Amino acid sequence: MIIIKMVEILKKIKNLGFGWFYWRIKQEVINPTYKPIKNVINMVLSVKKIKYSKKKNPDLLYAIYDFEVAPITYNIIEFLVLIEFLIKENNKKGFVIVFVPKKEKSIKFISDYEKIIDTESQNWRIDNIVFQTARLHPKCEGVLFLPTRKDIFDIVANYDIYPDLYDGVNIRYFDTAKYLKIMNKPNLYKGIKASSQGKRYIDQYIKAKKIDKKIVTIAIRDYRYDLARNSNFDEWAKFVEYLLINNYYPVIIPDTDNAFDNNLPFDSLYIFRDCCWNVGLRMALYESSYINMGVANGSICILLHSPDSNVIVMNCMPENSVVSSSKEYIKVGHTPGEQWKFLTSKQKMSFDEDVYANIVKEFEEYIKINYPVNL
Repeated sequence: MIIIKMVEILKKIKNLGFGWFYWRIKQEVINPTYKPIKNVINMVLSVKKIKYSKKKNPDLLYAIYDFEVAPITYNIIEFLVLIEFLIKENNKKGFVIVFVPKKEKSIKFISDYEKIIDTESQNWRIDNIVFQTARLHPKCEGVLFLPTRKDIFDIVANYDIYPDLYDGVNIRYFDTAKYLKIMNKPNLYKGIKASSQGKRYIDQYIKAKKIDKKIVTIAIRDYRYDLARNSNFDEWAKFVEYLLINNYYPVIIPDTDNAFDNNLPFDSLYIFRDCCWNVGLRMALYESSYINMGVANGSICILLHSPDSNVIVMNCMPENSVVSSSKEYIKVGHTPGEQWKFLTSKQKMSFDEDVYANIVKEFEEYIKINYPVNL
C-alpha cells in the first residue's frame, strides 16, 4: 500500500511539479487525509484541547465552515443536515454557521478546479450559493462571515463548536463516510425549506405564465469542471417534447455559469433563468413542482436533502467523473447502484445514463409507484 502511495505521489510530482508536493504536505499537516497521520494528529489535538467554560450562547452550536477545506458549492447542504442532526442529539435549539475565509496563498500551486473556478468565481458562489443555502435551514439562527482567519480563535475559545477538534490552525471538515453511516435511514432531519415569500414569488410566476399543468423541472449541468457529469442536452430536449405531448409543463433551469447560453436546445418559453441566481427561488420552485429532474450535480444535491421535494436524479455514477465514479462511491462506504438510505420514497437516484429511453423509463416508473391514480 505504501509503495502504491509513493508511486502515485511521484506521478503527481512529475505532472504537477514540486509546488503541488509542498502544497500537499502542508495540507496533510493541517487537514490530514492519510489515516495513520490523521489518527496521530487527532490524538494530539484531543490531549491538547483546552476545556473552556463555554458560557456564550450555550443553546447554539457554532458550526465552522472553513473555505480552506469546505466545498464552495451546493454541497453545503450535507453539512447543514449533519449539524441539524447534531443539535438534536445535544439538545440545542439551533446553530450558527461560521464562514472562515481562505488563506492567502504562500505556495504557487493552482489546482485543476481553481484553473476553471478562479477566486472571483469562488467569491460569487460564496455569496450566491453557499450563504443563501445556509439561510434556508429553519434551524440556522445566524451566519457569521469572518473578515480574517485569526477571528476564528475567539469563536473556538468561547462557544460550543463543530468540528470539535478544529482550533483555527488544525482545520477540519466533516468525514463523508462517517456522515453516511450516521444518515443510514430516513426521517433523521428536515433539511432546508423554501420560505413563504419564495413560494409567493413562484405562485406569481405560475400565474403570469398561465401554467395549469403539472410542472416538471429539469436542472441542467453545463460545467467546465468534471465534464463527465454534464447533462446530455439533446436527450433532455427529446424528453421535453415527451412532457409536452403528455400534458406536463417543463421548466428548464440552466447551469448558472452558462445561464445566458442561447444555444440550448430548448424553447426559451420554458427556460427559467431567475433560479440560476437565487437559491430561495429555486427551492420554492422545487417544492412547488410535481417532479424535479436532472443529472447528479450540486443543485440537485439540495433536492436529495430536502424531504419535501420530489426528485429523480439521472447518471449518478459516470465512470469518467472525478468525484462520482464507482471508485469514489466505494471510498465513502457506498455500494454502487444503492440508494442513499436517508432518501424518501419520492426521491430516486438512477445510475443509468441520461439518454431519452432511460429518462422516460425512470419517469414512468416513478409515477407508477408514487402516483398510481394518474395512470
